Amino acid sequence: MTSYRIEALLRRFDTRADTATTGHISGFLGETILLEATGHWLTSIGHDVELLGGTPRRDDSAFGAWCPMPTVRDLDAWFLLDGSDLLVVECKCWTAASMDGATVPDDAAQRAQYAQDEWFTMLARHIDTDRWTGTNKVFLPLIPPGSLSADVAEAAMAKLRRVLAVWRPLSLDGTAFTATVTADSVLDDQLRPAVAEVFSASLYLRSLLERGETHLTTRFGMTERLLGAVAELLDPGFGVAVES
Repeated sequence: MTSYRIEALLRRFDTRADTATTGHISGFLGETILLEATGHWLTSIGHDVELLGGTPRRDDSAFGAWCPMPTVRDLDAWFLLDGSDLLVVECKCWTAASMDGATVPDDAAQRAQYAQDEWFTMLARHIDTDRWTGTNKVFLPLIPPGSLSADVAEAAMAKLRRVLAVWRPLSLDGTAFTATVTADSVLDDQLRPAVAEVFSASLYLRSLLERGETHLTTRFGMTERLLGAVAELLDPGFGVAVES
């Protein structure tokens, strides 16, 4: 296992400085960090969490003449909860270094206002709209993961949980790191309402700091695989200076 330093994550991704480097790190590790934070949250509320292999794919058979097929198609990960329940995750590593980003305020009241502003911006751009986007694709109808038996998959898909995992602080009330949104999905060429949970990794990690936790420990092996692949490219005879 590997541990991320929470204060270092917040300093890197919630401060608009050295945007080029932050952008590269976000592209390389951002999704992995979001999945690890999401898994940590789910475990903390009592779930046994398994990251399934495979990519969540759009179910093309759900679309037809009334609901044309969109261009967006894939989500980021499947989680199996407690051995029987499915949760699908779409990750958005929006940080202070993103094109529309800004440094997150240190002051709690100002940060809460920032998080609320971001929440309503997300709603306007991606939820309260009649077009599919790279964010509201979390509501797509999906093909069940192939690693599950047909019976288990059918039962799990009937009560599928959807999570939009975002780095940036965004919150309905300014402080809670999760909230739900409702938008249309598609079933049998008809619009059907669906619910997604929006999870802010930044606000969640801040809540861990408040409880005295200083590290986010990995559990899925993704960070280790990525760093191992990079290590294969580097000459071990040359040291790399790491800023503490």
